[in-house]
Amino acid sequence: MVSVLDTLGAGLLVVAADLRVEYINPAAEQILGRALGGESLDALLEGATQAFGSEVRGAVLAGVAVDRGEVVVPCAEAERRIIGYSVHPRGEGEGGASVLCKDITAIKELQSRLDDSETFALIAEAAGAIAHEIRNPLAIITAYVELIGESVAVDRETRAVMERVFAESERIAVVLQAFQEFASGTPTRRLRLRCEELCKQAIEVVAGDARPMPSIRFETEGSRPIWAAPDAIRRALVNLLRNACEALEGGGEIAIHISSTDDAARIRIADSGPGIADEIRQKVFRPFFSTRAGHAGLGLAVARRVVEQHEGRLELDSGPRSGTQLVIELPHAPQVPVIQADHGHEGVSEAQPRGRGG
Repeated sequence: MVSVLDTLGAGLLVVAADLRVEYINPAAEQILGRALGGESLDALLEGATQAFGSEVRGAVLAGVAVDRGEVVVPCAEAERRIIGYSVHPRGEGEGGASVLCKDITAIKELQSRLDDSETFALIAEAAGAIAHEIRNPLAIITAYVELIGESVAVDRETRAVMERVFAESERIAVVLQAFQEFASGTPTRRLRLRCEELCKQAIEVVAGDARPMPSIRFETEGSRPIWAAPDAIRRALVNLLRNACEALEGGGEIAIHISSTDDAARIRIADSGPGIADEIRQKVFRPFFSTRAGHAGLGLAVARRVVEQHEGRLELDSGPRSGTQLVIELPHAPQVPVIQADHGHEGVSEAQPRGRGG
């Protein structure tokens, strides 16, 4: 006969004073990867459950209650699992305890994402304020230097210094632009767009940069429209392409592949460059992180922020000497009648979903 305890979603172990496991329910067996009925709790001190077994064993022997414990255990299917647990000792003098446990890996990951979102929002707000305060004084300084150059005869050395001032001012302006892009809010004006057109426009922008352009291979299969803000998504694509170009330093190839799943459009941008070292890979999406001098370190942060504002996701796959691959997934546009509209260089059609603001 099935007990109520057998149907619990959380794992339950009832441990005697001598550490013998008097009862373990199926959920606990699944979480811990073993059946312990009648065995000693010491059996958990071997293999992947060693950390969990040590924590719980200590609490049971000491008769100490644990409200919200957490322990990380290795896992063959993933990098790690996080098990949350609580220990509830029996009455005084009885010994033993009841132990509840639950796999909280997904919960902790979601919590981390929420924390990142809040942090990003605060950083973005600060970056926008800084950019706004600096841009106007910078424009005034640049204008005065230009005025001096036009009104006063200067020698070659002074002219070279002034050109250096202009160049550095332009570099600051580029950084401020990156700050403001990072600080931009959730896009409100969205259109029914083709990923192919957005990618082609992004390529044109990057081709205008003052750097050698590597070979680009463009492939499309089963593409469907997305519902997005064109300027924002194009800006994200430009940032990803610029990163790929810099990784190649003029040589190699960039492959852009557009496809669709049942739920989303996929844009894969892969380069044949040297790849990203393991110790750096986890940091590349952090705001202001860069391995290149003179870079604001906001390109990938802006791209991910834009994609997530569109309820999509941006994933990185890279390793040393294996190139870098970035995949954008964006939800498909709603299946509604398309109203043809002239948007100039955008070359897209606008559609307004029923019951939703534009």
